[in-house]
Amino acid sequence: DILPGPMGSEPEPVASTSTMVLFYATTLASGRELWCTTGTSQQQTALVKDLYPGVDGSAPERPRIYAVSDTAYVVAISDASRGCVLFRYDFADNTLREIGDVGEDATPRGTTNEKVFMANTDDEHGYELWAYDENERSLSMIADLWPGPNGSYPSEFGAWSGGVLFRAQTGELGIELWSSDGSQTGTTLVMDINPGRGDSDPNSFVFMDNQIFFRAKDEEYGRELWVTDGTAAGTERVCDLMPGTESGEPYNMVARDPYLFFSAKDPDHGEELWRTRRSEGSWHTELVADVYPGPTGSEPHRLQWTDRGDALFIARSPEFGTTVCRLTPGGDLPEIGLTDYPRTIVVPLAIKSANP
Repeated sequence: DILPGPMGSEPEPVASTSTMVLFYATTLASGRELWCTTGTSQQQTALVKDLYPGVDGSAPERPRIYAVSDTAYVVAISDASRGCVLFRYDFADNTLREIGDVGEDATPRGTTNEKVFMANTDDEHGYELWAYDENERSLSMIADLWPGPNGSYPSEFGAWSGGVLFRAQTGELGIELWSSDGSQTGTTLVMDINPGRGDSDPNSFVFMDNQIFFRAKDEEYGRELWVTDGTAAGTERVCDLMPGTESGEPYNMVARDPYLFFSAKDPDHGEELWRTRRSEGSWHTELVADVYPGPTGSEPHRLQWTDRGDALFIARSPEFGTTVCRLTPGGDLPEIGLTDYPRTIVVPLAIKSANP
């Protein structure tokens, strides 16, 4: 009982390992600060450190914590005059070490080559690509992609193959896909997907088999599913589910080798669950199931695979309304079970080719 009485400490988990959980909680003495627990007893739950002494608390309005292996990088407010500071938390020995001052919107997100990447700013630059070198214990700017005060605002970091992929904005290219190995010369544009100043807005990165799937748009095809291996030659549109400039709007993307499962819409089925895989040099995209027949769509979301080898997601059906669905792969055709407790039915699959 961190805050005894009826008020409650409003605990908010933000990072974890197999043995420890970091969370924010509020007390009358310290305000909202960072706590840790093993989850076994109240005696194994404690305040990490009162980073902003007094009742104000160090937690920013939007928690910014990036956990990797046994380490978490925490952006916290140290005091009113200094602003935000980056800290490194070690789960193994429960220690917190200060790294340095960062901007109020700095958010560590990607790790590769012993470097932690983030968008950060200083007095001379807008928000640009920065990294903390764990070996050198130094925080510095990697590349000034949009020189001057505007800033390229790098985000959506995805670690992969000795580097990171991210999106960033420049005056000439708009928001496009970039990569970095942690050096200035190794930070380059992957591809101008939407040529010119228009944004392709790449986002929702999902890693599988040394490739990253993502959503992006261009003027000719709208927003569809894309894939990249970090090179321009290896960056391509996977499918065009909504022909022409209309968008398939893929989302709910989950990798399950050799398939990427995702939700998207086409003219005949509305938003339904799809899967895609590469075979014989091309992408093959199939409709997994037409849970809500016709153009209405079942709007499947929150797809998660279980330890049993099946998957659960939420979707709408004409008979059950919004309900839990179970996907059980069997051979080439998975089975979809719609569950309205205590009844369960199995819906036959409608597999449709939708190659680009």
